Amino acid sequence: MLYSAVHLPDAYRLPNDSPLARRLYARQLTAALAALARCGILLLDGRDDAPQTGGKLAGECWREICAILSDWPDDDRKAAYVALGHLWNQSRLLELPVTPERTDTKRLCARALTLADRYRPELVLTPEGCACNGACVRIAKGVPVSALRPGVTPIPEGGFRVPKEGWSRREFENVIVRPLFATAKHVRIFDKQIGREFTEAAAGRGPASTFRETIKWLLGLYATHSTRRAGGVVEVYSVIDGRDLRDTDKASVAALVNAFETDLRRSLGIPVDLRFKLSPRGAATHDRYLFTDQVRIQIGRGFDLLRRDGMIRETIITYAPDDAARVEREFSDLPSLR
Repeated sequence: MLYSAVHLPDAYRLPNDSPLARRLYARQLTAALAALARCGILLLDGRDDAPQTGGKLAGECWREICAILSDWPDDDRKAAYVALGHLWNQSRLLELPVTPERTDTKRLCARALTLADRYRPELVLTPEGCACNGACVRIAKGVPVSALRPGVTPIPEGGFRVPKEGWSRREFENVIVRPLFATAKHVRIFDKQIGREFTEAAAGRGPASTFRETIKWLLGLYATHSTRRAGGVVEVYSVIDGRDLRDTDKASVAALVNAFETDLRRSLGIPVDLRFKLSPRGAATHDRYLFTDQVRIQIGRGFDLLRRDGMIRETIITYAPDDAARVEREFSDLPSLR
C-alpha cells in the first residue's frame, strides 16, 4: 500500500540531446514523481549523528537533486516540485542515516545505493545508460533496479482485494502492513464496530469477532517495524452504543477497555490510547480507516480481519478519500465513554 524508493541524483540529469528529447525525459521523470507522490516514500541520505527531525532536508543527494532541477525547463521543474512538495507535506521525504562504505561507484551514487542496501526499498531508480549500472545491481542486491525509460511507472497504484479463500498473516503483513508501518510515526485506527466486542464481553457473551486480537497484532507490527515510532501517537477510535446501557453497564465496558489498553501498553511498549465514544447507532461513519502520518487507507470489512484459523478474511483495501478531517470530526464530536 505504501512503497519506498531510492532515486540516484543522476537520474534527474537531462540528456545532452535535442530540446525535445530533454523535454520528454523530464516529463517521464515528472510522471514517476507523481506516481510516487500518490503512494510512495522517497528515501534520502541523512547523517548518522543528525537524522531528520522535521526540519529542512540537508542530505547530499537532496541538495544535488535540487541543483539539477534548477536547470530544468520552468514548467517541468514546477511539476516536479509539486510532486516533491506533496511528498514533504505527507512526511514521505525521509532522510535516513547512511555511511557509505562502497568505493566502486561515484560518491552520491554510493550514498543512495547504501540506502537501498540498508533499508531495502521496492525500487532503485537510475538513469538509463548510466556508466555504473552494473555497480547498482551489485550493491542493491535483491532490489528491483529500474532505469528511467518510456512507459515505466515505478510505483504500483490502486488497492488490494483479499480473495474469498483469504491470505495468510505473513502474506498480509508483507504486502499491506509492513510497507505501511516501516517509516510511520503516528497511527490512528477508526472503526465503530470494535466497541461491540467490549459490550458483548461485558454482557457475558463470548466474542464473535476478533477485533481485539487483530488490533493487538497490527499494533505489534507497528511497534516492531516502524523506524520512527519514538514519540509517535497511537490511537484507536470506536463507539459504544449507549442507548440502552445503564451506568453500571458503562462502567463494566469501560473497565474492559481500560484493561485492554493497559495490556497493549505493557506488552507492546508503545503509548496506545483507546478513544471509545458513546454514540447512538449509526452516529459515526460506517467506513473503517487506518491513518498514518504518511498515508490513509480504507479497510472494507473493518478490523475484524483475523479468521479463527489465522487466515485473513476476504476484504478490499483501498486508498482512502481525502476526507480525514471529516472522519476525525465524526468521532471527536461524540461524548467519551471514559
